[in-house]
Amino acid sequence: MSSPKLPHGRSPLYQATVEDELLGSQQNMKDDLHELASVIEELPESRRSGIRLHNAHQSVVAHCLQNEQSINFNSQAVSTNATGYQSIYADNVNIRGNVVNKTKHIYVDEDTVVAKWIFSVSILKFEDKQHENTQIASRKGALGAGTCQWLLDSTEFKCWRSGKIKKLWCRGIPGAGKTILTSIIINNLQRGEDFENDNTACIYVYFDYKDQQRQDLTNILSSLLAQLIRIRTVISPEVKNLHNTLKTKGMYPSPEEHLQMLKSQVRSFSKVFIVVDALDECLNDAKASTMDEFLEALRQLPENVHFLFTSRPDISIGSKIEADRSIDIVARDSDLKLYLKNYVKSHDELKHMVEKARKKDKSFLTRFLKAIVTSSQGMFLLAQLHMDSLASTYTLDQLESGIVNLSRTPDEVYKTTLDRISKQDEFKHTLAIRILAWLIFAERPLTITELQHALAVRAGDKVLHESRLVSEKTLTSACAGIVSVDQCTKTVSLAHYTAEKYLRNNTSTLFKEVQSNIAEACLVYLCFDEFSRIPESADVVVER
Repeated sequence: MSSPKLPHGRSPLYQATVEDELLGSQQNMKDDLHELASVIEELPESRRSGIRLHNAHQSVVAHCLQNEQSINFNSQAVSTNATGYQSIYADNVNIRGNVVNKTKHIYVDEDTVVAKWIFSVSILKFEDKQHENTQIASRKGALGAGTCQWLLDSTEFKCWRSGKIKKLWCRGIPGAGKTILTSIIINNLQRGEDFENDNTACIYVYFDYKDQQRQDLTNILSSLLAQLIRIRTVISPEVKNLHNTLKTKGMYPSPEEHLQMLKSQVRSFSKVFIVVDALDECLNDAKASTMDEFLEALRQLPENVHFLFTSRPDISIGSKIEADRSIDIVARDSDLKLYLKNYVKSHDELKHMVEKARKKDKSFLTRFLKAIVTSSQGMFLLAQLHMDSLASTYTLDQLESGIVNLSRTPDEVYKTTLDRISKQDEFKHTLAIRILAWLIFAERPLTITELQHALAVRAGDKVLHESRLVSEKTLTSACAGIVSVDQCTKTVSLAHYTAEKYLRNNTSTLFKEVQSNIAEACLVYLCFDEFSRIPESADVVVER
């Protein structure tokens, strides 16, 4: 039994539930009780919730614990509520085993059953995306003290934050740093004084052009509802009634029913902030008008909801949002300098070269920062691309040459990067082109292990030759800063979606016979001897 992932900085009630699992294997029950005991122990006394036992299956628990654990219900009273679930009220519930003599007071209500059901139908994990963006920004030095403070101190943001206006539109060109800004705004809201209680909530959506098919209206509303319930596990009667109706019929909620539940849950808060990043990446074409449907759904939410949108400065998007105020997002020079200084500090080899240069010229760092800030033209993306490129240089001479010849647009940076890749030795050049091809044409993001395996496959192979696996460092260095590996998810990605756009526009010159090569590699891999054997367990299937 795994608890749902929680938003950063939050400590809501633990969503412990034992429902259908009570009828499952004894070993699963033992694992559940071990986990439950350890999780409850970590919660403060005032925040402890408990286990629901479905119908009269308390005996199953005791049976599962024999010889290894025991569970004792003292001063026990069993009652059945209107929904048909039994609750156990116990003064002392002792869970013994790997957890020694831990006494817990457990009370169970219906809310966790409904919460579990809602979590089970929510497939978009925007909380993971927020955590990932925060980690990436932190590693790249974009979350230094004072970064983007200008926006948080702006009159427009303060008016929105205080509730004086309902809709704020933050518009900026590609690469201006809107997604970094979104993660900073969410962190700022969640750490505010009015968020110390459960009456104010911040929920959010991260649109992604690569995930448009999954990001339909049903899944978006489902995620927003799940986020609210993770903040506070108090389910409204309307949601409970809908759960009972649909669960009985074995049905999933429709978009209209998701909206109905979301509206009901929103009313239980005094104020709800909804932050929407990259609205322009939401699907809205002849086949699917997700953006229009989503905005219409938001208009139907109660008055206590306030919205912040980020997108490109597109007039048609602005007319759809109907914002009360707008802010132009441009990376300030002060933000860029903070970012660049933090970047240098966090990259040892670059830091060493800069320090070496400063010994010869004390003004080097000032000139270095000024050159990059000027060439970045208000775009975090350009600053990042410049730094990634300069960090991949090997000598001080290369570094100084790179500073003098900085590009002025993302496309120029990508062209320069490809030129540098073409001048590498044959192994690294070929490797880089194959890596870029897989990243461009793969149907979904690849993990570092998947990409390593794909690159190692050769025609006629029957097994994976581990001697051919390239290291993560070799993989990223060969691509000269245009490719990175997220250390949280271990997925490999291009620096920005504009990089993919540039590479796709130059497919005919860069990638020859790429589709057939990828297809051949996949077929060879699937024909490995390993896959001809029947797996011994489900774990083996997952590993494969």
